[in-house]
Amino acid sequence: MDKEFRRSLTTTFVILVVIIMLIATFCMGVGLTAKSAGAIGKVTNDYMLSVARSASGLIDGDELAHLDYGCEDSPSYLQIRDTLSCFNENAGLEDIYILRPESGVGFIFVMDMTEERPAQFGDLVKNPTDALRTAAQGDDTVDDEPYEDAWGRFYSAYSPVLDSEGNVAGIVAVDFDANWYDEQINSISKDVFYMGSVSLIMGAAVVVVMTATTRRNLRRAHSQLNELSDNIEELIVGIGNLSHADLSKEPKTKVKMLYEDDGLEALGTKIAGMQAALREQISHIQENAYIDILTGARNRNSYLEDVNIADHAIKAGNLSFSVAVFDVTGLKTINDALGHECGDKAIKDTARILTETFGRDNTYRIGGDEFVAAVRFATSLDMKTSFEKIESLLAEINKQGGQYEIMPLVVSGGYAEFDPETDREFQDTFKRADKRMYQDKAEYYKKHDRRRR
Repeated sequence: MDKEFRRSLTTTFVILVVIIMLIATFCMGVGLTAKSAGAIGKVTNDYMLSVARSASGLIDGDELAHLDYGCEDSPSYLQIRDTLSCFNENAGLEDIYILRPESGVGFIFVMDMTEERPAQFGDLVKNPTDALRTAAQGDDTVDDEPYEDAWGRFYSAYSPVLDSEGNVAGIVAVDFDANWYDEQINSISKDVFYMGSVSLIMGAAVVVVMTATTRRNLRRAHSQLNELSDNIEELIVGIGNLSHADLSKEPKTKVKMLYEDDGLEALGTKIAGMQAALREQISHIQENAYIDILTGARNRNSYLEDVNIADHAIKAGNLSFSVAVFDVTGLKTINDALGHECGDKAIKDTARILTETFGRDNTYRIGGDEFVAAVRFATSLDMKTSFEKIESLLAEINKQGGQYEIMPLVVSGGYAEFDPETDREFQDTFKRADKRMYQDKAEYYKKHDRRRR
């Protein structure tokens, strides 16, 4: 009886252990499934947002805002399309496209990079999501739930493109296949269910096998997600090719991607680190490729690129603009007498006056103390008014005293309006403005000491 009791007790104990292990395994399976779903969702959302933000950061909002029906062959349209094409080819996306909010209509397509049945300019978005409406308010967002349209079933991330006035000129949208996400979750869920069923039959031994199988499944999911994250590295290279900038440096936080129990968290850490590196590189591109570090105005690289665009528009016969050329008169004397720090202040104050007058996107520092303002649709009368404003702002600065009490800030300038009858390229208009700037400087020296150069 004691022997039977002990056998019964042992059997009960084994059954209890098996039940406990089964419950623990089941709970572990549910937890791992939820953990995997959360990790896959987070990594996918972060990746899509990273791509959308990267693309929107490389698009000029003012140029995007001016796109209209029939613009498919314009330089601005083709340049933006080349940017999206780089992302579409390197980021492993289902689709990348640009939408625009239209008052009283909703949202329309501006361009679509899908190869099969791409949407045309002006096509209406039939069922805009809440995330898209949020993006129209200026925030980066991603869909919480998948949506289905004529192209399939997707999750989408949205990043607004702002113009120089801070208005939403368009929205870069990135699609990710929702079926892939569901397949990963279903695959893990099926494996967990299968292992739980086997555990009912095999007991504690099968629990070990089940755990090993679960780990294999997670390794497979981890491997797939790791490949997904590697697309970001390829994207960095693609941006480097697009912007001709040096993006070869490694991210500050390097994660060794070996599979561990917390491999999904490590993968998320890697994606987050690469996102930060990508944002840093894009900021570096914008600051060093197009922005003058000292003044915050557009730099010579930006100027030459815009001149090239203007020349193409002139040849097409659809450009109207005026150019103004400026020089900080007496900068060498300021540097020699007061020091280069005071000279730099004179340059920065000049840039501030010009950007306040003409706008930051229209003002370029093309040399040490040389500035150019190029304003579309501006007439000679408009430029005369702008020059009067500049004189007023200079007078205000010189009243502040300091170094300007010793040597007032003087800016020589000249302007010219584009003449389609005589001007064949941007440089023709520029030369007339430059000549008038030197005439203005000469007039100043007739009245003042010529040593103030």
